Amino acid sequence: MDKQEDCAANRGNMEAPVDVLIVDKDPEQRRVMTHVAKTQGYRVTTAVDGETALKIISGNPPDLVLLELILPGIDGFKLCCEIRKISAVPIIIVTSIDGELDRVAGLRSGADDYMVKPFSLAELGARMRAVLRRSSSSSRSA
Repeated sequence: MDKQEDCAANRGNMEAPVDVLIVDKDPEQRRVMTHVAKTQGYRVTTAVDGETALKIISGNPPDLVLLELILPGIDGFKLCCEIRKISAVPIIIVTSIDGELDRVAGLRSGADDYMVKPFSLAELGARMRAVLRRSSSSSRSA
């Protein structure tokens, strides 16, 4: 492991287990994102639609949400707004929608980051760690 990897690994070590909610209707995408999260040592819960995701967040808020925009019922943009009404949980949109206006709309709806599918597994893991690190440092400075 080189110094850059070692530094990243040390920053990723968190005392309490991290809970990740993956919201995606596609079972293969849920499987891939679950694999990435578990590789990072995170605990995973999944939801296939916005209504289920809101129930999970209302009952037991996760530490991070990975959110697809194309969902049955409540779409991801609306879901992101609804999550922001009840929680400051970090949200990474992970979607196949790649238009500039969509990326801007996703970030304006409350997302902390936006990734377009297909994605690199390493990049998703790094973005998860980065968003969690920023979230953790903001809660310490608040």
